[in-house]
Amino acid sequence: MTYDPENKETYFYVDECNMVISDHCWENSIANNLDAYIGWGDPRFIEGDRECFKNGLQRHPAHVTNDMSRDHVSYALILFAYIKQWVDFFKLAGKLEWRLSDKHTMRGLWLWVMGFYHPVWRFLFYIAKVFEMSGMLIWNRSLRIIARVKPERTQDEWNPDTVKNRTKIQVWAGKKVFPAYALHNFAWQLYVLPDCFGKWILKKIGLLMAGRTNHVIRHLFGGNVNMEDALKYKSMTGGRWTTTLDELCRRWVQVREDSGVNDLDVDYMIGVINT
Repeated sequence: MTYDPENKETYFYVDECNMVISDHCWENSIANNLDAYIGWGDPRFIEGDRECFKNGLQRHPAHVTNDMSRDHVSYALILFAYIKQWVDFFKLAGKLEWRLSDKHTMRGLWLWVMGFYHPVWRFLFYIAKVFEMSGMLIWNRSLRIIARVKPERTQDEWNPDTVKNRTKIQVWAGKKVFPAYALHNFAWQLYVLPDCFGKWILKKIGLLMAGRTNHVIRHLFGGNVNMEDALKYKSMTGGRWTTTLDELCRRWVQVREDSGVNDLDVDYMIGVINT
């Protein structure tokens, strides 16, 4: 573990509100807090998420905005479900309205939340997701064929300049593909639900959609992870586990120069594999 909560000079660090900041950007701190709890186990991250929802829906306790997204609400609920803090889970769920912010509505998240109230809703969630994710599997594979996307690289094979050198069709496909960050969120949504046949089917579909070197998503969907490769992994920028190391990547992802302290993506990966 590389955790040092007092060090504020690293790519990932913990601020005074118990939120994990990445690259000095606070907007993704709720998602980071889930990763941090899995990787570092500090209960302060639970309290940080609670503070985000004490007065409305905020991405960070110290920043009042109106841009809460489904993903961040989902990650907070996932954290509460993961640690079985059902009072916090249902307290937050009870606050949710169809429109989360000016830009975002509940949409598919609504059915997942309702699944925690009654198994009938959970059954409907599985049915809807089997159709949706089957379509997304075909869609993603078609886009990769059309755009001539090579298989996902390993960390050592990856060249960050791939993002700059994409063709026009690859840029277009990168905007249309069902993204890895959504697949990562969906993998956790499934993880905290009770085991059943519908969940088993969706894990199989998700595994077919996961990048071949994305150890986190593959493990969450029940796939095998090469521990030798995983233990060689070095901390990266750009949210490695929520993107792909191929021509559809839209972020600047490279090995961190300041790695060795607060390597959240490394510790999170190990935490997930040990879960």
